[in-house]
Amino acid sequence: MSPLDVKDMVERLVADAPKLRVNVEKRDRIYIIDCGVATRPGPTVGKIVSEITMSGLGEVNLHPPTEQSLPFPLVNVVSDDPVAACLCSQAAMWVLKCDSCICYVSGPGRVLANKPRSFLERLREFADHVMREPIFIVECLPVSRPPDDVLKKFAELVPSGKIYVIVISARSPAGVVQICSRIVEVALFRIIELVNPRSIISGLGSCPVPPPREDVYAGIAVCNDCIRYVGNVLLMIEGDVKDIDNILKSAVTKEDSQSFLELMRAYGPEFLTKASPEMFTVAELTVFSGSLTRRSGRKHIDKILDYLKVVR
Repeated sequence: MSPLDVKDMVERLVADAPKLRVNVEKRDRIYIIDCGVATRPGPTVGKIVSEITMSGLGEVNLHPPTEQSLPFPLVNVVSDDPVAACLCSQAAMWVLKCDSCICYVSGPGRVLANKPRSFLERLREFADHVMREPIFIVECLPVSRPPDDVLKKFAELVPSGKIYVIVISARSPAGVVQICSRIVEVALFRIIELVNPRSIISGLGSCPVPPPREDVYAGIAVCNDCIRYVGNVLLMIEGDVKDIDNILKSAVTKEDSQSFLELMRAYGPEFLTKASPEMFTVAELTVFSGSLTRRSGRKHIDKILDYLKVVR
């Protein structure tokens, strides 16, 4: 999928808003697209938003449960430009603190804003693959809508033309899909300092998608625990990997790891800024590198079943 498609994807989302159960509010040049705050769009919108968040450089698909998995649908993610798609565009690394909330911003607009600067500078050649479109995907905690001062920042950054602000929430099916679609991002974030990013040529991931919850913190926690306890990622890396044992060890969840719900209860809206990086891991990681194939980790399906009190 070409990054040239991403603006068309947003405009189609706006055009099809009534059919997709999405609400669009226009404030001067800013189009606020509610994809789960006061609306309840379905998983299809989650797929669309996830692909927009990856700047059109990745593909997201949904599948029914398999016999060996949780009784949840599965989201599958693939990108042949995973560093640009997942780390430069998808990662919610631009944090805007306001009096009423904290907003986590991802998508092409984050690259346009060059936030965070030091992180993107290290990956500049990959960030240049992302079209610098004024498209911002925003999750605000504990309130759900971006306040006026956040919208003002976007307007100052983009002095003319349309600005798209896609608002997401784990209270909707669309919101939980887009969180779980960050599965490849999580693995890459853990290993990017241990491997030459130019050698990472493809990333594939799969994660179960839990039901949305009215308690937004519980909803975010369950999605992240699905990534940590059940999600699996395959990375294709060109050439030989020198420190593959450390890469595998760094990316997979430890047996005695703390649940994400405990983290959310401890830190509240600031969980992303205060959590240890070790909290962001996947259940299984497979690395294809030259003639070598290595896998580490295991799925902890029982932890999610117990956690959600799902009857098997």
